[in-house]
Amino acid sequence: MAARTGRFDVELRENIDGVTVWAVDGFPADCVFFALNGPLRDSPPDLVISGVNTGENLSDAWILSGTVGAARVASYYGIPAIAVSGVDDDDDEAVEAVAAWVVKFARSEVVRRLEPPQYLTVSLPVGPASRITGVEVTERARGLRAMTALPLQQDDSGIQVWSFDVVRDAFPAPPNTDAAVVADGKIAIVAMRVDESDTDMHAWLLRNKDLIPAW
Repeated sequence: MAARTGRFDVELRENIDGVTVWAVDGFPADCVFFALNGPLRDSPPDLVISGVNTGENLSDAWILSGTVGAARVASYYGIPAIAVSGVDDDDDEAVEAVAAWVVKFARSEVVRRLEPPQYLTVSLPVGPASRITGVEVTERARGLRAMTALPLQQDDSGIQVWSFDVVRDAFPAPPNTDAAVVADGKIAIVAMRVDESDTDMHAWLLRNKDLIPAW
């Protein structure tokens, strides 16, 4: 098997209370990949917390989320993980309150029971912490985002510029889904899994191998 190589631009920023801080020029998932296969290879963490990021990762948005991607990579490598999103980073009081709650959640029996390939996504209402009214365990809303990709221009080299527009909450969120729960001022927790194998389809394929064209 041929070896594949890549590179990260990494900068050692500072040491805070004995914790080494690195800056990685990459996506959130790259940061986790670098940490678990580089500096933390021989001493992996007990938990990876991705976020807290500004904005929400509700409904269909989770599949494009860097925050969720980082937690997913951690779980893939056998490290329990939670992805947290939804805070106004210009609101110092909200950031402090959310961070304090996330620390308590990370230390709870709920998170201690996580076993990869499981991980959790946590979505908070964006706004003052005083408006958060509770916590709900819920399912992911589906199909709430209306997405369009349209060409804008093309230069002489053939490179095209496209616009990608997402209309949030284009459709009503079904009751008891993450989008509906957050809209009601509550924190939404969704159980996720890295392994995307479809056991039902796998079993069907095995039963119907004769339908697959022979090579």
